[in-house]
Amino acid sequence: MYRSQTSIANEHDFDTTFTAEIDANQTDVALITPTSGKLIKVTGIYISTEGATSAGQKIRLKFNTSDNTICTFFSTTTPASLPMPDIVVRGARNEVLSITSDLGADKNYFIVVNYKEE
Repeated sequence: MYRSQTSIANEHDFDTTFTAEIDANQTDVALITPTSGKLIKVTGIYISTEGATSAGQKIRLKFNTSDNTICTFFSTTTPASLPMPDIVVRGARNEVLSITSDLGADKNYFIVVNYKEE
């Protein structure tokens, strides 16, 4: 099926960017809560870490209600980053985007999420 460049660009459109620097382990902490009756469309994610306490620890972004994981970043003990690929992932209406991480105490990471409410 043919899709015009405009159609593709509109699909990846976003009007809000969430950013945060986090320095502690998180368990299903809400990052983005949509306006009542709306859904979140994620169009890009960037994660950068200063490293983890041990290799294999991770950062996970998911929609809470459906448990739909949209990104899992497995960290190493050295600084690393995950580039922002072009993605389009929609949650259900009123579904919160949350984060879980277990990098260890005082292991900072920076996260960017491009999204649009629909």
